Amino acid sequence: MVDYLAKLGFYPDPKKSKGNDYWFNSPLNPPDTDPSFKVNLQKNTWFDFISWEGGTLVDFGKLYHKCNTIEEFLERFKKDVLSSPQPVKLYTPPPAVARNHSEILTVDPIKSSSLMRYLEKRMIDPKVAKEYCQEVTYRIGENTYYGIGFKNNSDGWAIRNPFMKSGVQPMDFTTIDKGYKKVVAFEGFFNFLSYATIYKGRPEMRANFCIWNCLGMFTRARAFMDLHETKDLYLDHGKGGDDYTRQAIALNLGYKDKRALYKGYDDFNDWHIKTGGALKQRKRLRR
Repeated sequence: MVDYLAKLGFYPDPKKSKGNDYWFNSPLNPPDTDPSFKVNLQKNTWFDFISWEGGTLVDFGKLYHKCNTIEEFLERFKKDVLSSPQPVKLYTPPPAVARNHSEILTVDPIKSSSLMRYLEKRMIDPKVAKEYCQEVTYRIGENTYYGIGFKNNSDGWAIRNPFMKSGVQPMDFTTIDKGYKKVVAFEGFFNFLSYATIYKGRPEMRANFCIWNCLGMFTRARAFMDLHETKDLYLDHGKGGDDYTRQAIALNLGYKDKRALYKGYDDFNDWHIKTGGALKQRKRLRR
């Protein structure tokens, strides 16, 4: 991954890069003057803290080159490699005394008053949040934080609080499998919590759920989603959501774009907050 970025003309920031973590100005979101794109040299994975996307070299290449398929990117990749026959000398950061390691310290039911107010601000039913999330205390480097944690399939966490988006690796998607033939997919877990708040106790909850936690997880999550007869996509409005929705529909495997429900809003939760989505849906269901 680092080699390929160098061939594209992107080099790690020597001040911020430590150990296996190489930081770059984001190739996906220029201009980025404060390095926000991290590559883990050991795992050969990346994460962009501007778009909150991540994944493998293939996931990056498809986004960077705007490729619709893996095969299209691999052809481009061959051309890029062959066009640079000379080896690239990479920057190697000095050994760090203390690595920017993240770890979970405690996992408890949500009880913090500030986190409860945060849920209220985002119009999430506290009972719904407590069913699917935990209050997580975690450490990044020498600093300790806490937030609402949503566990993924690899025992990593997506974490939110009123001030920051964060997470503890490994990155992965989250599945909630109840044995149904329908799957409902979201980019982030607050959109899922909004859906679960609106449709609590309703037939719409008779489905399996797949929360990607970042767009780069689409390829990995397909193995689960493709097993279902019905596949509803509630992705964000914006370039990333548009691209992945088109890509999924083009597979001709029954994926459906459900974003018309919140047309004109950033995502499901944004619509839910600004229009009282739960109230509107409940009134509709009573008719």
